[in-house]
Amino acid sequence: MSSSALETAYAIRLIPRHIEPPLDLNWLAEWFGVEVEIRPLPKSVAGLYIHTDYGPHIILNSNDSPERQRWTTAHELAHHILSIGKQSSDEVFRIKTDETAAESLCDRFAAEILMPAALVRRKAAEVKHGRFDKTALLANMFEVSVIAMRIRLRELGLNVTRVKHR
Repeated sequence: MSSSALETAYAIRLIPRHIEPPLDLNWLAEWFGVEVEIRPLPKSVAGLYIHTDYGPHIILNSNDSPERQRWTTAHELAHHILSIGKQSSDEVFRIKTDETAAESLCDRFAAEILMPAALVRRKAAEVKHGRFDKTALLANMFEVSVIAMRIRLRELGLNVTRVKHR
């Protein structure tokens, strides 16, 4: 197991396991002492994690969907929990757009806290979709985007076929 995988596994153990989706991210941020704010940001910026004199803050883009804001909150909480990429408020606009190992680790962390593997497997087995898209139902249940859920299901090796509407 790589060191980043070990870091992720350790950090995820710090988070209390939730029984039913969705995870209350406001409670989680508060539990870790992080203030979450929603403000207009440039279109290309989903969110920021910064440290100010008042403590750690996550700033979310008010123009993003609630599902995107949840993902961003989880991703930025990973920066806090894993102590990756702490920025002062002076450094906030020196944003790198390239995919780094730290960003990848924070994305894996976000996926696991928003869509825990065991819980997704259990819910995927329980959901009776009938005429509806099972992926969309699961995404709604976990309050994530359909794309995020589709990626997570693929990562977990769960073959969820799309239902054709007649």
